[in-house]
Amino acid sequence: GIVTVCVIIFVFGVFIMAMVFAFWISREKSVTREIENSKKIAMTDKLTEMENRRGYDNKVFHIVDNNLMNNLIVVMLDVNGLKTINDTIGHDAGDELIKGAAGCIKEAFTPVGTAYRIGGDEFVALLNCDKIILADILETFRNNIKNWSGDKVKELSISLGYACAVDYPDASFDELERMADEAMYKNKSEYYRSSGRNRRRE
Repeated sequence: GIVTVCVIIFVFGVFIMAMVFAFWISREKSVTREIENSKKIAMTDKLTEMENRRGYDNKVFHIVDNNLMNNLIVVMLDVNGLKTINDTIGHDAGDELIKGAAGCIKEAFTPVGTAYRIGGDEFVALLNCDKIILADILETFRNNIKNWSGDKVKELSISLGYACAVDYPDASFDELERMADEAMYKNKSEYYRSSGRNRRRE
């Protein structure tokens, strides 16, 4: 009688609590997934599907905050001639050039790091490797560029500069980034000088 009813009520109550708990867990997981997905979207460049400036800034903060600069190599990259392509062929061609650059960069650098599009024609890769591996990566990168050809744009040129933490053990991240940037602009100047192009127009 009464005992049986109490047992039934108790079991039913436990069942209801279990269902509510399961629903709550499921809802929490769903909300977490939505938040993570929103974060990913916020840190992803739509055109190239690479991480963007926000993703880069977050990674830099993580590296500096956790003292992860031992084998760090900062690589700055800049697509040559994008403005000229946009002005003469069109922005679709410019987008093709940017996507081509992103593909070459990702294929070469992501096995040992992460690559980001931080501006219109600006990219950066944060690598964790030694100089021997870096040399192989740079060779792969140059071959990728050499062999790339699009539908609207047939050639791709990217200026590059890098700085290795092992060469500057006392340097801050900002100093490494600045040195890589300076090396990239030196490479860009050499490109324009050797190609005879007017840098101000590009």
